[in-house]
Amino acid sequence: MKHKKIGLFIADQTEYEPLRSVFGDLKIEERPLYGLNGLKICGNIGGEELEIYAVRGGIGKVNAAAVCALLAKEGCDIIVNFGLCGGLAGARGGDIIICKDFVEHDMDLSPLGKKPTQLSEGEYYVTPQRYIDILKQICPKAKIGKIATGDSFVSDNQTAAFLESMGAVAVDMEATACAQTCLLCGVPFVSFKLVSDNADDSAGQSYTDMCATVLDRPVYIFRDFLQNLNK
Repeated sequence: MKHKKIGLFIADQTEYEPLRSVFGDLKIEERPLYGLNGLKICGNIGGEELEIYAVRGGIGKVNAAAVCALLAKEGCDIIVNFGLCGGLAGARGGDIIICKDFVEHDMDLSPLGKKPTQLSEGEYYVTPQRYIDILKQICPKAKIGKIATGDSFVSDNQTAAFLESMGAVAVDMEATACAQTCLLCGVPFVSFKLVSDNADDSAGQSYTDMCATVLDRPVYIFRDFLQNLNK
């Protein structure tokens, strides 16, 4: 299956802003989504005419799920998410994380007989190997693994150790919400992250410092992903 209409969810302005420069050779127009900042990017990438609908939806699981549902309703046949994350299990600032498995670390129905992080029903999304292989070709040094998502900015060693104990190599506030929404909508989902901090006591300052730089690296990786997506 060839992907022609790509949805892109981005949480923060610093991650969204470089789209205009990286895709400056293509046709770009403003296309808000229910009041959210959005761009429609059209042109030839990798020998295919593609349409990208990029939306800056805001931080957090509710925003992520809502925007991905709307992008699916718009007819996107694959949805991508990239952004910053906290690094775990040896991942350090500047590393790229390819998200293969997903978990909500703040999902807890244990009083109802479920295990911590276990969903009320169904399973967590797993990224198809095809998309992982494309990203690994682009970023051969990237770490592949599980990302833990929750509605809190993790900045303490105790929580980081808990997340590592469940096998997570990164933590963020959107990816799993995107993944589960796409699973429900029947749309493939791909996520990769740039490590900004170590999810420890210094995470807040490390994240702030990273946001002060030009965060165009993930956008270039996204463009390279599209270049190889339909081959």
